[in-house]
Amino acid sequence: MGLARIAAEALRKKFSKRMPETKNEVANDVDSESQEISSIRTGYRDNVRKLIIAGEKKQKEALLLKKLEASYDRMIGTLKAYNFNDEPPSKTQVMEAIKNLDPAMLETIGKFGKPTILITPKGSFESKVQAIDRGEFKGNWGSNDMYYCNPNPNDNYWGSKRKTMVVTVVDGQEMMPNKFDRLTIGDRLDKQEKEFAEKNLDIMDCHEYAMLMMISQRQKKPIDRYWRTCFNRKKLKNDKLVSDGGLSHEKNFRVVFNTGPASDHVVGSYRPSVKIMEK
Repeated sequence: MGLARIAAEALRKKFSKRMPETKNEVANDVDSESQEISSIRTGYRDNVRKLIIAGEKKQKEALLLKKLEASYDRMIGTLKAYNFNDEPPSKTQVMEAIKNLDPAMLETIGKFGKPTILITPKGSFESKVQAIDRGEFKGNWGSNDMYYCNPNPNDNYWGSKRKTMVVTVVDGQEMMPNKFDRLTIGDRLDKQEKEFAEKNLDIMDCHEYAMLMMISQRQKKPIDRYWRTCFNRKKLKNDKLVSDGGLSHEKNFRVVFNTGPASDHVVGSYRPSVKIMEK
């Protein structure tokens, strides 16, 4: 049946109804029409509310993408400054991949303290730790020996060499908030692992952290001066130990990578990571 016939039929039924004869019938008709009007108003308000929420989401997403574009530029500058010469994915490729993420994941990334693009080169953890010690940046924080690493960065504990260049979005804020300050390190990490898994988030690993530290070093904006970032235990050779990174409390900052039983660590938590692409 066409739309015109449907409308005509509806009008015929409406005007073919018997006119109300009693006060009760009139009252019932008025009541029915009032409910119908109220329902229309409620539907209108709901639609307006949905449009406002959708507009706010688009604004937040646009602001997030703008921040990430600036973050990409900083990352490229850092790769060049530290002499990582492999060709990274272009900004267009990275941003398109981010835009194609599930909307819920984009919303989650938008809640990071500082959404940051990391491009982690191929190769060993050792090569990234040694990059932190490159001469031209030693003057930034005043130390002649820019890092301390336990175990040695060439130890197989840190895992095998990376065969691909990986692009991730991480939370790059100065220090992660101490959400579970009454928990032991072991309990805190267990709890965070469950929370991250529920949100489909990965955990920053030691390779990513070295790159984040280089960005921090180059910008002269130290991260983890009073807190520690713990690394993804599942990507290390012994997941019974805890490894973390941060800055020493000496006058001249040094990057410290330390490993030991959970009981040896006082402060620290994970940073979230979202894999975007690899090359």
